[in-house]
Amino acid sequence: MSTPSSPLLTSIPAISGGIPDSSDFAPSILFTVLYVLLFPLIIYRAFQYTTPWTLIFASVRLALFASIRIATFILRAIEAHQTQEGIPSPQIIPFVVEQIFLGIGFIVLATNLVSLVRSHLSREDVARTQGEIALAQRFGFVGTIMILGLLASIVLGIIAGSEYSGAISDPSVAARTKTERLISSILTLVAMGLAALLSAHMLLQHPSLPRTSSAYLLGLACLILVIPAYRISTLASSTNPTVAQLLSTQTKAEFWVLQVTVEWVSLVLLSAVDIRIWFGAGGADAMEAMARTGDVEMQEPGKGGETTQHAAPVGA
Repeated sequence: MSTPSSPLLTSIPAISGGIPDSSDFAPSILFTVLYVLLFPLIIYRAFQYTTPWTLIFASVRLALFASIRIATFILRAIEAHQTQEGIPSPQIIPFVVEQIFLGIGFIVLATNLVSLVRSHLSREDVARTQGEIALAQRFGFVGTIMILGLLASIVLGIIAGSEYSGAISDPSVAARTKTERLISSILTLVAMGLAALLSAHMLLQHPSLPRTSSAYLLGLACLILVIPAYRISTLASSTNPTVAQLLSTQTKAEFWVLQVTVEWVSLVLLSAVDIRIWFGAGGADAMEAMARTGDVEMQEPGKGGETTQHAAPVGA
């Protein structure tokens, strides 16, 4: 397999994180280890979230994202280790695969957050007002559109990644690839912006919903929003950056802080709490499952039919 030089890689549009060199080796190993350390918690959540299928899917998405990032940083560590005489020259196929993973992975986190906002707004374990019920019904449709938009973002990211090899030699393909990645990031940015606004609205205008949970969603939405904002800022730059730009300390620092670190913290926050208790995820089926396992205590029929939680968010 041929090994392209760095000048050839500058023909690839919208490179995330610059070209891997020796400075990327240590952080790549560090984040590989950090993601591996999160897996026991993710697996624990998977055993908790056994019903309904929406909860199972949520845990699968978390495990999928962690797996994607472990593969991403293993590839980046290998590329960084192969740097010879200070001249980075990653092989094209692993480099393109890494770029695809970086372009679509964080969208998986965004889909989980949108699902949690929708669950929190329509949760069945609190006494909601008629206004909150109406808002939940309206957001049910909007939330579906947001999820579809995020799925479209993933598809666009995959399509853009599949066109990388053609983008190296064809300027028109390079321009199309950049546009596809830009649209993908914009769709995710809009979805996270809407999630943040709705979370703020729930926090300020709907006190019957647990405030700590609303604030948690608001903080998480604002955190994930940083990633597409960062990617849009890099995509707005020149299509053909110089080798010096792709190897600069600023490029590497922005990547490791504004995307990689933010992603890992977001995954920690999504895994750290029981989403059934904090956000009412899974609805009545999840409540009944928790009652069977002793996580919550269901009131007897005729006593209001509400759910009393043993472990509600602090300050709720």
